[in-house]
Amino acid sequence: MAAPLRLAVVPMLAPTAPRLTHVTKSFVEKVMVSVRDYYQRQSGGRANWSYQVFDWYRMPIPQVEFEKLGQGLGDRALPLLAHDIGLNASQFTHFAFLLDHEGVGSQGAWFPQPGQIKYLHIGAPSLSPSLLEHELGHMFGLGHAFLDLFPSAPVEYEDYFCMMGRTGAYGFADKTISFKSDFGDPSWFLCTQCGTAFRQRAGDVSLCPGAPPGIAGHSADPKVNYNPRHEPPTPSSDEESSWRLCGNCGALFYHGAAGHGQCPVGGGHQPSIDGTPSLILRYDSPPIKAETGNWQQCVKCRVLYKTDSAAKSCTVAAPTAEHEPVPAGHTYVLPFDGDNNLSGPGLCAPMLEAAGWLDPVVHGTDIGAQLINRPGSTEVELTWLRGAPAPGSVQTPVYAFAEGLAARRIYFEFRHAGDDDVNLPQSSPGTSGWVLVHLQQPDNQAHLLARLSSVTGASAYVQYADLHVRVIAEPSFNRVRLGITSAARAGLPAQHLTSKTVLQELSEVRPAIASGTAYVALAWTGTDDHLNAAISTDGGRTFAPKMHPVEKSGPPPALAGGELYIAWTGIDKRLNVGELFGVFAMGGPVTLPETSDFGPALARDRDGKLFLAWTGEDNSLNMILSTDDGWTWIEKKTFDLKSNDRPALTSDPTEDRTFLAWRREEDLYAAEVKLRLNKDIPEGSPGRYTLELGEIRTTNELSENAPSLTVHDHRFYLGWTGTDETLNLSGPMFTPALPTKRVLDPERSANDIDLTAREDTIVVGWTGTEETLNVGIMDMGSRGRRLDDFRTGVTHIVVPPTTTTVSFQTGSMIGGSRRARVLNRHHTARAEVDLWAMFDRGLELQLEQAHDGATLELVYGPTGDAAGLALGLDLTQGGADRLRVNISQLGGVGLNIDAWLVTKSRLSSATAFVGVRGPVDFLFTDFDQGLLSNVDRLVFQFDVFRSTGEKPTLAIDSIETRGPADG
Repeated sequence: MAAPLRLAVVPMLAPTAPRLTHVTKSFVEKVMVSVRDYYQRQSGGRANWSYQVFDWYRMPIPQVEFEKLGQGLGDRALPLLAHDIGLNASQFTHFAFLLDHEGVGSQGAWFPQPGQIKYLHIGAPSLSPSLLEHELGHMFGLGHAFLDLFPSAPVEYEDYFCMMGRTGAYGFADKTISFKSDFGDPSWFLCTQCGTAFRQRAGDVSLCPGAPPGIAGHSADPKVNYNPRHEPPTPSSDEESSWRLCGNCGALFYHGAAGHGQCPVGGGHQPSIDGTPSLILRYDSPPIKAETGNWQQCVKCRVLYKTDSAAKSCTVAAPTAEHEPVPAGHTYVLPFDGDNNLSGPGLCAPMLEAAGWLDPVVHGTDIGAQLINRPGSTEVELTWLRGAPAPGSVQTPVYAFAEGLAARRIYFEFRHAGDDDVNLPQSSPGTSGWVLVHLQQPDNQAHLLARLSSVTGASAYVQYADLHVRVIAEPSFNRVRLGITSAARAGLPAQHLTSKTVLQELSEVRPAIASGTAYVALAWTGTDDHLNAAISTDGGRTFAPKMHPVEKSGPPPALAGGELYIAWTGIDKRLNVGELFGVFAMGGPVTLPETSDFGPALARDRDGKLFLAWTGEDNSLNMILSTDDGWTWIEKKTFDLKSNDRPALTSDPTEDRTFLAWRREEDLYAAEVKLRLNKDIPEGSPGRYTLELGEIRTTNELSENAPSLTVHDHRFYLGWTGTDETLNLSGPMFTPALPTKRVLDPERSANDIDLTAREDTIVVGWTGTEETLNVGIMDMGSRGRRLDDFRTGVTHIVVPPTTTTVSFQTGSMIGGSRRARVLNRHHTARAEVDLWAMFDRGLELQLEQAHDGATLELVYGPTGDAAGLALGLDLTQGGADRLRVNISQLGGVGLNIDAWLVTKSRLSSATAFVGVRGPVDFLFTDFDQGLLSNVDRLVFQFDVFRSTGEKPTLAIDSIETRGPADG
């Protein structure tokens, strides 16, 4: 058993900076009890840890020194804490500092970074059980939970089903904690009739100057209730005291004003005599978490009113009937009932296993053996995963897992609304059961690959691992039976490998390959360590006799197309760059002072700038730039990244985009190169350019060799050799769409490969198993076709509340017609559908307010009363095996999509739940059976069934068919 973890929780004040909250030690202790109970439930009682909460401590150092401490706060504070309050640091393994002062971050972070975490910094305004549950997960060794959108970067934190993802996204309110009642008065609302802040409690008087005839009282906006803080002994410099509840009208008024303003009952406002304390308001500061701004004091009646409220009726009707601000007065912020008592959701299966609380033998079932030999299938029954089962409990497995289907272990689990997951949304109308598929990642991270409803018949395609997951039955609310099928991987279809050439040359390392308008060039290191080059004028099918320069290199060289350049690592490990022209006469070369144990990477961008990247002898990843054809090199950048092989570079010859890929251990990574230009610095001078990397993306692929990159038709592709020596290509990369992975069976190589794109092909260079040089050509023609890109048809549909509107359009779409039917379920707000062809945004559904939602139905085939009109569409044309809907925008909503294919003899349907933008695939077994060659009707129903509170939007870029070899 691991040694117990011991946490010291130290609420800490800045030396002189004012506080932001009035959090007490008692409240911190309530939060920690909630966190303790959470981990007791999630670990099944196995979490071995303890904690102690100390009282507030003000650092006895100068404020300037305190503000500069940063990560050094812990090391500076521990000796002071030992001296002043007797905190014995040797009794604890970790320390959490709750920071309450101006400028503090709103979330939490562990320090030191990088390094063994020891100190947790938490901003007091964000203190909640869910935030501490997430941060203490790191104390137990857990990483973050991501939403997998490969080839776009997995989105950190966006796995809402796991506490190590988005904290509290699907959390629930812990009723044992009431932040608002501990520190303020939670019964205040905005009046929709007069714009005033007023209190609404049983027994309170309510009198509103803006009330309609026959109604005397205020009318509360139900969306949010406010909780202004009780007045502390000494307000901060940005807080104003003397705000009181008026006992005659219920409004919040400023008691410090002469005459106390004007009350609707006559005379000035009078403080309530029910014991309500004076309240304080923060002013002239931007709202922080759980606060709203735009509140001001009315100069006429002295109440607090919201300046952006639609109604602002004032008791004093002159000179206008509306509130007027105090000249040069303050603008206040008002706290509302935030999420400081949120807890949950639970932890996903890979996290529970990584923490040691789930035992694969006891709690799981291994289904890999039934699936690894493709095609394979199995069925498994899972019990509701509600944290790790308590020791000794007997039940069916709570999760399944499989090895060998992907780079790492894949997990399957069943979750249901209840316990720590009580606030999970509905997965489909009437049920809150979810089936989740996760991928294990390094550093105890996890990627959510798929999620589907637990209703019988729901299915999902896990493209990353070529898996089909289907709900066979839901025997009871806490059990589900799944059918899981591993699709056959036929490798690269034969028509994509249109040519293969074996050169009568040998090399112990992979060749470099590049292309220009009229050539494909090949360069390699011979078995005598000499550099060699050859050129092809027929796209890589045949090569002219080789050129044999005098330069030597051990590692493989690199080529950059266009004006052909070559880079290599010399026998002395120094980097060299030269230009190849004419019949491969060498121009240069230029030798750089940089050294490497591996070959470099080279790329030339649209403007002729050269990028050189290499792995230093300390395994650091480096890049440098040349703006004069390689004669001089400037702006060297050493990234805080490690690489275990040569990197890869490529640039789009027509767009200003360059990408870098590299290998660390067996994991492949990629990022866009960001070249920043400082126009104030002359060309050629240091500092004119800055090299940076954009978001780093994991590729979910493993290799023991270096990766390669190329760009085809403005799309970037990644090449690599797998751990089984297979040759692989994946792309397009760096787009919202999922990539296509091509396996070049039966080719094998023990080394890495190189890629270049020319016209409609990608040319691959590799060293065969007998060290022979090979060049292969892949046809990049796609399968399937675009069915509707929403570039013609409807321009604007307005749907009044609680009505259905039908619109018929014609244009460039399936069968030439589309019928759009929109049902608006809201009682007061309208829905709108727009076609944004001019701005390339597709079909967009907008709801005027956050509400219950709407249904958009798109029907291709019959139009209006013409029920006999048929499409006669062959959906299998071009080898297509699925339908795809490309969702380009999804904000504030959950989306359920139903798809129906109708022929004269049958009806086929499929369903998908969508929580993020991206492609949504629908697979029908009828595709395989060849029954969809004459489709009469194609129907999509988009059901917006949940809103997060923000304005809901749905944008559909296109509908298309796709084939096995398409992304």
